[in-house]
Amino acid sequence: MQYQSTTQAQSLHNINVSRNLFVQRKMALLYFEINDFHLFESFFGSAVTLQAMDKANTCLHKLCSGLLRGFSEIKALDNSSHIIIFETDQPDPQAVVNLLVKIRPQVREEVNKVFFPLTGQKADLKAGYSFITNNGSTFQESIYKAAMQARQSSACKLELNELPLLQELRNIIELPGIKALYQPIMDFRTNNIIGWEALARGPENSQFHTPLALFDFAEDTGMLFQLERTCREQAIKSIGPLGRDQKIFLNIHPQTLVDPNFKTGETMRLLEQNGLTPDNVVFEITERHSTRNFTLFFESLNHYRQQGYMVAVDDLGAGYNGLFSVAEIKPDFIKIDMSLTRGVDSNPAKRALVEAIITFAEKMDAKVIAEGIETRNQLEALVAMGAHSGQGFFLARPEFPKPAPSFNFKAYIPKETLSNAKFFGRMKIRELTETTVAVARETKISSIKSYFEDEGDDNDPISAIVVCDNEIPEGLIMSHHLDQQLSNFYGVALYYSRDVTNLMDSSPLIVDADELVEQVANMAVKRNKYKYFDNIIVTDQGRYLGTVSVQKMLDTLTKIQVEIAKGVNPLTGLPGNTYIESAVESRIGKNGRKISIIYADLDNFKAYNDVYGFKHGDQIIQFMAKVLTWATRRHGLGDDFIGHVGGDDFIIITSTDKADRICKAIVRCFQRLGKSFYSEEDRKRGYIQAKNRDGQDKNFPMISISLAIVDCFENMTLNQISKLAAGTKKLAKSRPGNVFVRNRRLPADDGCAILPKGAAIAV
Repeated sequence: MQYQSTTQAQSLHNINVSRNLFVQRKMALLYFEINDFHLFESFFGSAVTLQAMDKANTCLHKLCSGLLRGFSEIKALDNSSHIIIFETDQPDPQAVVNLLVKIRPQVREEVNKVFFPLTGQKADLKAGYSFITNNGSTFQESIYKAAMQARQSSACKLELNELPLLQELRNIIELPGIKALYQPIMDFRTNNIIGWEALARGPENSQFHTPLALFDFAEDTGMLFQLERTCREQAIKSIGPLGRDQKIFLNIHPQTLVDPNFKTGETMRLLEQNGLTPDNVVFEITERHSTRNFTLFFESLNHYRQQGYMVAVDDLGAGYNGLFSVAEIKPDFIKIDMSLTRGVDSNPAKRALVEAIITFAEKMDAKVIAEGIETRNQLEALVAMGAHSGQGFFLARPEFPKPAPSFNFKAYIPKETLSNAKFFGRMKIRELTETTVAVARETKISSIKSYFEDEGDDNDPISAIVVCDNEIPEGLIMSHHLDQQLSNFYGVALYYSRDVTNLMDSSPLIVDADELVEQVANMAVKRNKYKYFDNIIVTDQGRYLGTVSVQKMLDTLTKIQVEIAKGVNPLTGLPGNTYIESAVESRIGKNGRKISIIYADLDNFKAYNDVYGFKHGDQIIQFMAKVLTWATRRHGLGDDFIGHVGGDDFIIITSTDKADRICKAIVRCFQRLGKSFYSEEDRKRGYIQAKNRDGQDKNFPMISISLAIVDCFENMTLNQISKLAAGTKKLAKSRPGNVFVRNRRLPADDGCAILPKGAAIAV
């Protein structure tokens, strides 16, 4: 016979079925075709469709290895279709359709993992079946006839009414065999659980254990409303007590919402029986499905809102309706689909889209819930962008009964309190570095693509891969750049089998681990715009250490700036009391280094303030901060700490051997410049007149500075340091003029020490 398709005929000719097997065994054939494949190809190019077919092929092999026993072979007929040939005990149509129904939704899901991110559209999958008969025709002719029959059957709706699976689904609904699991939704601002999403699971060993198989089959067989009703009942009955303001999130298909049977008040009665009210319920309307009758849909929505139910739009970013319909729905919550959450920490396009959704939600007075959070990096990125709350395996897995995680959200966010060195841009880039995959130059692009796609539950998604030669980095390849190259016309055909050097960036930004974060960030943002969000490669003595994303650096610097705004003195810009205590505690007895604390205080400052006013008083405080900073930077070490306790009280933490030199520089500077803050008349007189604490007029000398140095020893407590400082400061202030004194004594048992003779030095 003459074949209608040369490509299909050649594919069928290469099927490795021995003639003996063909003659002796009963064979069946399943047919799968991507619907409207040629439209996808013409609009989006062959690279996208080839990737989708590759996904379908991988999925079919995986499924068939678990479902089929004996001989089976999978073959791509052309760019849009696959067939599976397998031996069967008897030509039972119901058994074959049963198998077809099991495989189809999973293959469709895998195909759409490629189509949707690249095109914004989802593809459907046609499926059909036939039996291969040995009626005297040649082997190839019999296979071809069976393939054409299966193709014809795929154009018709499968007859499922008598399918054993349908009876199984009915049994699951009626028993019921549905189990409800609950996943907490965490508030990022309060670390509280705001609600629980109810998730349905079928029986453990059933074809319908997964939600994908359960709901896809129910929709195909017209059983969706009955299934959702059972899931709703199980979720409400099993939820148990809810905390104050906590809610249960129930998934509702748009078709169910407009079903007249849904308005009978069953849900309300069920809530009352379980001690709940509509205020405890949020209907999640999935955006994965189109809404055909908008008028009826919005009427139904208003009906439930008037009763007190709240509304969430689910899977935003993974469906049909888009932001316009979301604006019409005006939901209380907007749930960002996990397809956007994955890679939000490294993919600039996803990040921009999520930020836009958050801004959009806030203008609508809606709260954003990020779904599918699986890594710490994703969590940190979402918090930095302003997402209100989230859920995902990283926070807690769905469980029954409701999991009560002792999850401390704040512990997974970069520490709020950072050292003084970090405040002033001295955090080293090694502190943000994370290890990622490193490959050799010979690695194929196909393998690189597999690395990026292999995102297991226990592994962080990979966004960057470093190319090394004997631990020396030579190039970088980013997942979003690779996707862009492969999605170009003939991109897959050109590059898929070639090595990584053909697509890697051979001149990435490479920095040493001891570079400062602020400096690296400046280098990163000065790159070509095309590389703006590319990871930075970090080396230690020239050898590969890891990578850092630009976003993580910017988020860290932003957090530091926020902390500075919260913790510094607004007048001087120096760290205040919030950080002084932690700075002292973190340095005492660390790394074997001896430290000293210098306490700085002005003499006669109140009198000056009373005479010259607060504005001039603030100017002297600012001048004092500049002098202390200048002297410490000039004569101290790079990581010395300068803090502003308040008023005219300051503190410096430095190395013991640097303290004297810093103090000498400070007192000499004050002696030389302090008089410049007085009028010419007062300078000539050498004093000012002001009222003392008793309200009597008194002559006050010009402002001077008193410095008290306390040498800190290992295991000293803050209380001991404070008592030593009090005595030392008292002695310093008893001396006229600009002076510093030093205590070199170990603390006594009561925390006090007597200064030895000659311990005070006056300048």
